[in-house]
Amino acid sequence: MDDPVEDWKFPEPDEYEDEELSQTQACPSCGAAIYEDAEQCAACGDYVVFSDPAMSGWPWWFVVFGLAGMVAVILALSWRF
Repeated sequence: MDDPVEDWKFPEPDEYEDEELSQTQACPSCGAAIYEDAEQCAACGDYVVFSDPAMSGWPWWFVVFGLAGMVAVILALSWRF
């Protein structure tokens, strides 16, 4: 009688499987490698919070003056009508 285990065929790994895996990046607290979609670091236990790159690098006074300028424009347009 033939051994059924020998007749088993294992599937070949899919070529796209590596592309679906998440990339890793450094934890902002401890520097350990974590997945980019992780909510918490497995090494240090801190929650992963990355800063918004759109607002990084802007001085606080620039943001305040920009918002004040937008409010001034809105008020000027609303008083005219």
